[in-house]
Amino acid sequence: MAAQDAISGMVTDGTNSAGQILISNASNTCAMIGGQQQLSNGQTLFIRIGTVDGGVDSAPAAPGVFPVVPEPQCKFVTKGPIAIVWYEAKDATCTGIYGNDRPSGTITLTRGDASGYSGTFDMTFPASLSTDPPAGHITGSFDTTACAAMRNFVGFDGLTGTCK
Repeated sequence: MAAQDAISGMVTDGTNSAGQILISNASNTCAMIGGQQQLSNGQTLFIRIGTVDGGVDSAPAAPGVFPVVPEPQCKFVTKGPIAIVWYEAKDATCTGIYGNDRPSGTITLTRGDASGYSGTFDMTFPASLSTDPPAGHITGSFDTTACAAMRNFVGFDGLTGTCK
């Protein structure tokens, strides 16, 4: 994936909150989310990051290392930092052609403030089905800008809306 944009925001649900990071091969991703649009031939790497403590989830309060937990196993984390990651690729009609929510690795947050998040990632994605691309290891960095539309984005469903 050739990243063109990186945005972030915080989502809250009652007393729970989480940081959200979206890295995409499209530009102007914040406007797309706000306008209920998705990109044909789009690729996104979605990261939800925070700390779990006694059943309460909190957005990151400080830089640190957040272990990546495969999404199906995140419900078993009862305390500590956590990151959940989802990768998705779509075809020309915005139909999902590949998705993977089972990586392992780390997200290292070096900055988190009102203007966005910065950091690095080091993850290994397994092939989850025989039809998926082979397993792979990815590393990279991100420096996001804040996007108010991210507070309504439920990333694990992927970008949704009108196909552009």
